[in-house]
Amino acid sequence: MKSEALKKLSQRQLHSAELKSFLIKKGHDCSEVEALIEEFIAKGYLSDEEWEEGYFRQALRKGLSPLEVKGKLMQKGIEAQRLIERLKNREEELIENIVRRRYKTKEPDQIRAALARKGFSYDSISKFFIASEL
Repeated sequence: MKSEALKKLSQRQLHSAELKSFLIKKGHDCSEVEALIEEFIAKGYLSDEEWEEGYFRQALRKGLSPLEVKGKLMQKGIEAQRLIERLKNREEELIENIVRRRYKTKEPDQIRAALARKGFSYDSISKFFIASEL
């Protein structure tokens, strides 16, 4: 079990919930998996904080809304409220990145609708439009 976990971790950084799910699907006992995860965290092989930081940078780069991130994390079985809060605090920056990259030629009403569909708050969208004068 330990070698499977190390091999998986060598391929990419994982959240502890992802590693736990992977090992349980392989047929390993839940209590043994949890003990191994605790061991890996203690040795520094596994860090949910580092994983969240990497996912945060990726979400900013891709222009994902907090709602999209929450959905993706729920699919993986990860509850990362801290990460979602960080994204919400930077919603205006995310909106600016998305508009600059994807919606340059669109009308303001179309942009507002697209951002709302992505899950951004009306308040953040309004603040962006007031600040950018679009």
